[in-house]
Amino acid sequence: MCFFPKWTNAALTSVQSGIYRNLSWSYILLVSFFFIFLVVLAFSKLGNIRLGADNILIITDTVLPSFSPADTVIKGNKMN
Repeated sequence: MCFFPKWTNAALTSVQSGIYRNLSWSYILLVSFFFIFLVVLAFSKLGNIRLGADNILIITDTVLPSFSPADTVIKGNKMN
């Protein structure tokens, strides 16, 4: 919730235009390096770190029933 929408809009517009005028090249460079860092991190060994507990069940396609359109046409609307 914003209590002063006009003042907030003016302040953020001023900050945005200041960044665009004075720091546009460094901002683009910083965002580019951050994106490259994230891509490298995702494809490195650290990208395989499992988030969560080790004993959590991972649901795969073999556990879930198939509800594709072809199955509906072949089997009808019955739940087996």
